[in-house]
Amino acid sequence: MITITLKDWYYRQTSSKPSLSDIDITPWFKCRNDTYGNQIHLDLLNNGHIPDPLIDDNEKKVQWVGNSDWEYKTDFKVENYDPMQSYHLVFEGLDTFATITLNKVELISTDNSFRTYTVDVTHSIKAEDNDLRILFKSNLKIARKIEHDHGKYACWNGETSRLHVRKPQYHFGWDWGPLLLTCGPWKPVKLVSGILVNDFFIGYSLSEFLNMAEITIEIDLKLSASLSPNSLVVKVHDSDNNLIDNIVTHTVKSKTKIHYSIKTPQLWYPRYHGNQDQYKFELFVDEEKLDEKLVGFRKVELIQDKDDTGKSFYFKINDIPVFIMGSNWIPAHSFTSALTCNDYEEWMNLLVKGNQNLIRIWGGGIYEHEDLYKICDSKGILIWHDLMFACGLYPAYHSFVDNVKQEIEDQLKRLRKFSSIIIIAGNNEDYQVAESLKIKHDHSDFRKFPARILYEDVFPHLVKTLTNGIPYQRGSPYSGLNHISSDPTRGDLHQWNVWHGSQEPYQDWDKLSGRFVSEFGMLALPNFKTLDKALSDKSQLFPQSYLMDHHNKSAGFERRLALYVMENFALPVNFNLKNWIYITQLMQSDCLTLAYRYWRRQWQDFKCGGAIVWQLNDCWPVTSWSIIDFNKIPKLAYYGIKRECSLEGIGCYRNLQRVGDPDEPEDLSKQTPLHDYVKEYKTSLDIWGFSNKSHEGLSLEVYLYDTKGNAKSNLKFDDIKLLGNNCTQSLLDKLIDINLKNDTIIQILLKNNKGEIIGRTNDWCKPIKYLVWNDWYKDLDLNYELVVDGKIKLTTNKPIKCLEIYFENNSNEAIANVYEFSDNGFDLFPNDERIIEIKGLNESLLQFIKFNHL
Repeated sequence: MITITLKDWYYRQTSSKPSLSDIDITPWFKCRNDTYGNQIHLDLLNNGHIPDPLIDDNEKKVQWVGNSDWEYKTDFKVENYDPMQSYHLVFEGLDTFATITLNKVELISTDNSFRTYTVDVTHSIKAEDNDLRILFKSNLKIARKIEHDHGKYACWNGETSRLHVRKPQYHFGWDWGPLLLTCGPWKPVKLVSGILVNDFFIGYSLSEFLNMAEITIEIDLKLSASLSPNSLVVKVHDSDNNLIDNIVTHTVKSKTKIHYSIKTPQLWYPRYHGNQDQYKFELFVDEEKLDEKLVGFRKVELIQDKDDTGKSFYFKINDIPVFIMGSNWIPAHSFTSALTCNDYEEWMNLLVKGNQNLIRIWGGGIYEHEDLYKICDSKGILIWHDLMFACGLYPAYHSFVDNVKQEIEDQLKRLRKFSSIIIIAGNNEDYQVAESLKIKHDHSDFRKFPARILYEDVFPHLVKTLTNGIPYQRGSPYSGLNHISSDPTRGDLHQWNVWHGSQEPYQDWDKLSGRFVSEFGMLALPNFKTLDKALSDKSQLFPQSYLMDHHNKSAGFERRLALYVMENFALPVNFNLKNWIYITQLMQSDCLTLAYRYWRRQWQDFKCGGAIVWQLNDCWPVTSWSIIDFNKIPKLAYYGIKRECSLEGIGCYRNLQRVGDPDEPEDLSKQTPLHDYVKEYKTSLDIWGFSNKSHEGLSLEVYLYDTKGNAKSNLKFDDIKLLGNNCTQSLLDKLIDINLKNDTIIQILLKNNKGEIIGRTNDWCKPIKYLVWNDWYKDLDLNYELVVDGKIKLTTNKPIKCLEIYFENNSNEAIANVYEFSDNGFDLFPNDERIIEIKGLNESLLQFIKFNHL
């Protein structure tokens, strides 16, 4: 078998109506050869036919592209052409309504961006001068025609016609992304000569005690009628790449099934819990290697047991309960063909450095590039995988269902080999859309929610029959039949009553928990460098400019962002863009770190099985809920979450109990909250801890500061213990019952028996906006020094809230890309000097270091 990826593509516009561009695009133009596939916007941009759609408001200026038809072509020859061989063209991804011709003979028409189309071209291909053409019709025009024919259904985000089209749904615009309806051969087109491998699947099950892997190897080949292979061999290598077996069969059929077993297999574990061991299976026919698969043996369970509050929702991997600390993942570019393996590597490295253990591939994007799954397998990053349906009531007419069935089968066969995938969900928020329209989950309203046949019948059957026991859930969020999807006592929960919904204070995350929180988030601006690149008109670089608003797709963001900032933080006197970026990122970090802190506490007794923040990344330069912006620059929330997801950590909560007059009503503070002037509060401090392994002989140090940053007192507690893979609900026998006024600042350090800090937390007065910083910082002494290249030491004589380290943006090329820190946006205290690693830092760059803080 020889596989060649076809290159040297050309494109042209074929619409009867000329484009709105000033350039004639009807002749053929050369496409890019440096991308994974080809998308029309990338090719147009490369030839100067359109402005960059991700810059300024150029998104508006390129809408004509999605209304046009486009044709791609390439000419190729077949080296060593053999008329006795079979030849197939494999189209890994065509977006979306395409007609394919080879040498002026029509091969097929396509209608699904997520399907793989394989065409036998044995009798139509030539040795020389093969002319392959793909005509792409406007996705938008066809979508609207299909909707006209089959009916309109409700959706959130984008226009309703998207529901009928099997292409990335975020292309239609989302509340964090632009409307850019691209098309093209967005994944490679390959020519395969000789034996075609339709499937090579290593199915397995592990014994009860995980000491035996029972394996079924399924091989599906497309054999040439003129050739008769003599032998088929599967070579098995262990995780150290040692050859442990040759499985030989001398009868080569189009379909072969082999049973095999491995005793005491080396298992694949998620990060923090063990090694990522993988076995390699190689397929040979007549000594020619046709395929190979890496397989990590692991047992996955989604535990949903009844308990005193409902049903649990957590994962066990190889019988080990795993608390999920992760991020939602959207496509990392509006045009995903531009992404490289290195991009995926950098993104996942950031996730790992941020102490997270899972990404959720969201249902409005794409079934991701192979590289992403391979990287997750190698790094032990778990994957929650939605199927590509999001925020809508999808149709279920026969042609749509048949199309989708093939899509899911293609994708499951591609993805089932990856150990990192631990759950597949049928959709994102489609059940919530139905609930918003008062459509019930029972069968009385089945016709109003037709896609339930997919989520409740078609998909679970395919997942069960085609995968190695990956758990399936009908949607996300989903709480079960006859339970609303926002039920906090069971299933997974999208907790959007902070920011969306009732817009609760984020300090109430502990009351807004669920059995598993698969979405929650807070908006913040991206790094100034990212905005500076995205807005060419520098006069627009202020918080309320037209272009700044254009690069924010969230409805009502002005009111909501102002609400959460103003409730908690005082605005700086100099209200410019850089200060607004800092204060929104500080607020986002404060918000999200509390969520992880409170929900991780509920891991004890599996009251909460995990938290997945919305979202890790962006698809263009935008103000959004991401914790890392489009240019891979982390926001302050990234570092805050990193601290909360460390292997060992502690949290605290200040309990304020109102002590009123015995004769007054008990609920007076609720009746007249703004006029309740009770003089006495009973205060106590609750401290808890979490760890991946058990610890004994630890100590706690508690420091108290007044509202001018001066030390008041400190306490020390010895013989502290932490449970392993759990939360220790109270690190002390009883709550610290001391006179803690709301204006007291609390710092807590957890130390091992060597006196090393292994956990830290703090609690500032609420709201922190009441602090008078001018008085506080009159005698502030913040110092920093270079310890060695790449590391600085920071000390202070007073507590500092959210110390951000940055480099002034100027013409010095050496600091242009210095933004990778081991920590940032942290609170600094007098008795806790910090060593911070900064990639690329040396003595010559020390002068450019700047600080932000409250």
